[in-house]
Amino acid sequence: MTSRERVTAAMAHEPIDRTPLRFNPRKEVVERMRAYFGDSDVERCLGADFRHVAIPWLVEDPPAAYIPPNAPPRPAVTSRETAGGIVNQFSVYFPFANLRSVGELAPVEAHLNGTLALRGAGDLAQRIDRINGEQRYFISLKGVPGLFTSSSQQRGPEQFLMDFALNAEFVHRWLEIKTVYSVALYDKVLADIRGKVDCVHYGDDLGTQQSTFISPAMMREFLFPRYKRIFDVVHSHGVRVFMHCCGAIHAIIPDLIETGVDILNPIQLGASGMDAAELKASFGERVTFCGGVDVQTTLPFGSVADVADEVRFLVDTLGRDGGYIIDSSNIIQPDTPAENVDAMFRTGREYALWRARVAVA
Repeated sequence: MTSRERVTAAMAHEPIDRTPLRFNPRKEVVERMRAYFGDSDVERCLGADFRHVAIPWLVEDPPAAYIPPNAPPRPAVTSRETAGGIVNQFSVYFPFANLRSVGELAPVEAHLNGTLALRGAGDLAQRIDRINGEQRYFISLKGVPGLFTSSSQQRGPEQFLMDFALNAEFVHRWLEIKTVYSVALYDKVLADIRGKVDCVHYGDDLGTQQSTFISPAMMREFLFPRYKRIFDVVHSHGVRVFMHCCGAIHAIIPDLIETGVDILNPIQLGASGMDAAELKASFGERVTFCGGVDVQTTLPFGSVADVADEVRFLVDTLGRDGGYIIDSSNIIQPDTPAENVDAMFRTGREYALWRARVAVA
C-alpha cells in the first residue's frame, strides 16, 4: 500500500498492510536523526506515512497597524530559559492584553480582512508536487492557529482565561472575528490546491494534565460551534480534519467528534482520565486516534525495549480493528535518544505489519 492508501484505509477500519506512522519532532530531533541514519531524509528512513506543509504566512509578528494604541510595550529581547538541558524560546509579548471592549476590536477585524485579500496558497501547490508528485504520501496542511491557543498567546493566558468569566461579550466578538477569517482563508486556499492535501492540521490545546483550561460548558458556548463552522468548510473541499488537542480531554472528546474532527491527536495517556482501552471502547468507532507513545516518560527515559513494548501495547489497544496512527503523545523533545525514536518506528513497522497479516489471515 502507499502511505495515502494505508492512512485512508486505517481511518475507514479497512484491512491494511501495517499501522500508519507519523513523525512529530522538534528540529533538534530531526538533526539528531539525520546524524543517526547518515541520511537527510529522516521521514523516509523511519517509514513515516505523513508529509507536512503549511499555508504561507505574510508576517510572523503583528505589524504596527495591527497593534492597538494602548498595547503593552514590546520587550527588547525574547525570553530564553533552560530547563533539564532543553532550551525553550517563547513569547512574552501579548499585544492585545489591554483591550477590554468590543469597540476596540475594529482595527483587528480590519487588519485580518486586509490580510485575507493578500494571502492565499502562493506556491503551495508546487511545493506539494515536489514532495508528493506520485501521490504516495498522506499530506497534512497546517493552517491558522487554533482559536483558544492563538487568543491565549495574543491576550496573555491569564487575561484570556479571565475574559470567559468576566467579559463574555468581548470573547464572543473576538472569537467571531477569528472564525470568519479562518473560514474564509481555508475556503480560499483549499479551493486553490484542490485534491492535493488529505487533512488540515488544526491545533488547539484545551487540556492540562488534570482537566481542561475552561469548563466543557464554556467550550460549548464559545468554541465548539465555531470549530464546526471551520471544519464544515474544510470538509466541503473533501479534506479531513486532524486536530491536535493534548491533555486530559476525555470529557470533551464527544464534542470534538461532533464538530467534525476525523483524526484526534496526540492522545496523552498520562493525563487524567485518558485510559487507552476505555478511549477505544467509547470512541474508537467514531474517530481515528493518532499518538500515545509517551514523550514524558517512555521516549526520553525508557529503554529501547520499553519503547517497543509501549508501541505494541498501543497497536493492540488503540489499533484494534483499525482507526489508529502510531505517533508520539506530543512533540518529540530534544532529550529523546535517537535509538528510542528508531525503536518506536521500527517496532511500528515490524509489529504492526505482523499484526495486520495475522488479522487478514
